[in-house]
Amino acid sequence: QTICLSPPRPRAALLGLVDVAGGLMGPTLKAEVMLLDPEEPVPRGQPSVPARPTSAPTASAPSSASRARSRSRDKPRLAPETRAKAKAARPKGPPEKRAALTVQGGTDKGMAETVGGSYCTDGSNHGKTVYRRIIPAGSTVLLYYWDHRDGEDGQGWWFGPQIGGEEVWAHNGASAGSLPPMENWTMLHSGEVDPGMMV
Repeated sequence: QTICLSPPRPRAALLGLVDVAGGLMGPTLKAEVMLLDPEEPVPRGQPSVPARPTSAPTASAPSSASRARSRSRDKPRLAPETRAKAKAARPKGPPEKRAALTVQGGTDKGMAETVGGSYCTDGSNHGKTVYRRIIPAGSTVLLYYWDHRDGEDGQGWWFGPQIGGEEVWAHNGASAGSLPPMENWTMLHSGEVDPGMMV
């Protein structure tokens, strides 16, 4: 037999068990139950069975959309004038060119200062790449190729301030391959090959 307690009443519950199964418990156990302190009477109108507590709501994992909204709310917004200043601070113009080759001066110190440095690519001439010195910055120094259209003496790679110009500083007659030769450059002011000059 099921006994419902609301509020809990241990003495009454045990007395109920004694009434149901008194023969099994014996007079000693019943006497001990009778010695327990009596409980307060149940208020009138109180339900005999307590209402089952509702389960506490469980927190569900936030959806991807709610996470995205929360991230957008957490991200600080810049004031219009701050955005304008940030935009103005961005570098303007084309990106900085990277060095494609380096020219190392040799025993001729004057020519080493004239043509030595780092070069980037700058177009093409007669089917081969033109190189422009970028480090050190300053006067224009080009390394370009000229084919045999003006004779064999004019064929090869040249250092000068402009492509095909009258002023040239160093020359190499090699024409094989797409890159300028590494060594055997002739200094035109002396007519001698500088063995220390390397490209």
